[in-house]
Amino acid sequence: MAGNAEECEKACKHLEENVSAKDLKGSKPVTRTTNVGLRYIQTISPPCTFGLYIAGVELEKPMVSLIGYAYDENKQKGKLFSRNCRHRNFGETNVHQCIKVLTFKNINKISITKASEEVSYALLQASLLDRSTGGDLKGN
Repeated sequence: MAGNAEECEKACKHLEENVSAKDLKGSKPVTRTTNVGLRYIQTISPPCTFGLYIAGVELEKPMVSLIGYAYDENKQKGKLFSRNCRHRNFGETNVHQCIKVLTFKNINKISITKASEEVSYALLQASLLDRSTGGDLKGN
């Protein structure tokens, strides 16, 4: 279990160091519900608890709603998780400081509403429809 936590941390660190705002240009906003399994493609496989970590993205008015069936940070299982991230709640912080605290495993649904282009693109880049998690993903 410790190994999984270390891998998750390494993945977050990798994203923090390698994703920058200039990598996120030319994307289109996502305003519909998207069903995905969050997975760090290169180094992490189940049963790691995946963390979505968006780094190097500074936005004026990010508003991202994430809804999922998830493990929370205290390893409590099966909790319906909802979190709104709004710039005014975080002062001068980057949006990744809001999002990086959310860790997920076997996400059923992520609802992204009114996300900026940068956040939408980063969410898509960080997500993968992962059917190797035992069929927990729902198509509706």
